[in-house]
Amino acid sequence: MIKISQDFIEYILKQYNLGKLLQEPKKLAGGLTNQSYKIVTKQGAFVVKILNNANKNKLDEIEFTEKLNELAYKNGIKSLPAIKLNNTFIQQYENINFIIYPYFDGRVILSKEIDLDKCGRLARELAKIHSLDTSKIEIPNTKQIYDDKIDFKFY
Repeated sequence: MIKISQDFIEYILKQYNLGKLLQEPKKLAGGLTNQSYKIVTKQGAFVVKILNNANKNKLDEIEFTEKLNELAYKNGIKSLPAIKLNNTFIQQYENINFIIYPYFDGRVILSKEIDLDKCGRLARELAKIHSLDTSKIEIPNTKQIYDDKIDFKFY
């Protein structure tokens, strides 16, 4: 587990021009492989998502996903893209790869709250995503590795 250090926070504040930290970083719950921290500055609230070092071979895929997310947002689809710095989403500090997002104070919808209206809204957003022109986004040259024990026909 990577511990968020004062030097790391100061680096982020300077690189992203976020101003002064107004409260101590708070570790957020959730995330199986990555750690996320909420930081509050004079510029607003942000999430620092520290990418698990085990995912280093997936950085190109993560960057690709963020490019798609940005494209969706620019086309009016409800998404929350990461903040781009030096024309890339994934940043590095020493041996730490990370992404920064604006903080969104939302809540999980409980299964008992899901109804046809919510499903319809979600389906419309999904349809918009599938209609995006992604031809200008380069697909990463990665080789997907599957565990032979997974029965994909079952799924």
